[in-house]
Amino acid sequence: MLDDFTHYCWSFPLRQKSEVYGHFVDFIAYAQTQFGCVPKCFQADNGMEFVNHAMSSFLSSRGVLLRLSCPYTSPQNGKAERMLRTINNTIRTLLIHASMPPSYWAEALATTTFLLNRRPSSSVGHQIPYQLLHRSVPDYSQLRVFGCLCYPNLSATTPHKLAPRSTPCVFIGYPTSHKGYRCLDLSTRWVIISRHVVFDESIFPFAATPFVPASLDFLLRDVTSVAPSVPEVEQPLP
Repeated sequence: MLDDFTHYCWSFPLRQKSEVYGHFVDFIAYAQTQFGCVPKCFQADNGMEFVNHAMSSFLSSRGVLLRLSCPYTSPQNGKAERMLRTINNTIRTLLIHASMPPSYWAEALATTTFLLNRRPSSSVGHQIPYQLLHRSVPDYSQLRVFGCLCYPNLSATTPHKLAPRSTPCVFIGYPTSHKGYRCLDLSTRWVIISRHVVFDESIFPFAATPFVPASLDFLLRDVTSVAPSVPEVEQPLP
């Protein structure tokens, strides 16, 4: 979802295209509650996830205009198409730089969206999309290198005084509902959310065990298949 005025972007990983309608309904409510406005028009291609009775009825009931590009005429939806290309290029760069397999594309997508919203964009006169939308300057002090080695503080959950106070993890992004970091535990493959994390941004743990080309085969199958979800463990905030 790309705001035409601020160039701010939202991304939603999907298991099936049928989930588009539910995400769109939730987004309209989100925009109205958080920003006090309802989108005036919605532009998309001719995908059946957009051209259907449920979507048309919902947009009509909200007074939102539906604008579609002509079949096989992607330049009419050029701003969104260009953003998709930028997102794909950034996701690929993050995964390759961190030597992470493509199965972590959803984490790379969330991080890409987070970063693109906080960098100046030529589409809005080199202003910052986050600042235009939220009317405040983003905090850059929390930015870290995707896929690097990190050590979250686990002192609150240790079983005894002699237990380790941390464990080696991989930094995989920023949680949407917490002011902290998402850290993948290398031993248990659980995601730990913590505010207090020590980073070593020169080491990338996945570089020691590079993925084999066969792991790319999932990209050739049905686009509705995604990597299995990773359980999360919340750490208390200060």
